Amino acid sequence: MTKAIKKPIKDNITTIKIEKETKIRLDNLKEHERETYNELIKKILHILNQIRKKPEVAKSILRNIDWNIARKHEYTSDIPKEQTEKPVQIPVKPKEIQLKKIKPISNPRQNPQQVKGSH
Repeated sequence: MTKAIKKPIKDNITTIKIEKETKIRLDNLKEHERETYNELIKKILHILNQIRKKPEVAKSILRNIDWNIARKHEYTSDIPKEQTEKPVQIPVKPKEIQLKKIKPISNPRQNPQQVKGSH
């Protein structure tokens, strides 16, 4: 019986070459300083998939990203004010909840005539 050989994590990582301008553009898309390029690329791919399936959801995601980036730079003046507006939420129709009417419980101590043995 042979044991399965686990590949080291390092085997799952590759290096890609990108232009400096592309790196700068990716840096500008970071929502926080510690966000990795792998996370950025996954986020971009997710948005592309959403554009195909649900364009309105993708627009909302992009607005939220813009808003988060603007918040990150709120103390600098290099971002126009129109990009710092709060993102618009997509309205979601709440599920209707039907409440059942419950009969009130009578307390025999409040109504002595209902208590057995009282006159």
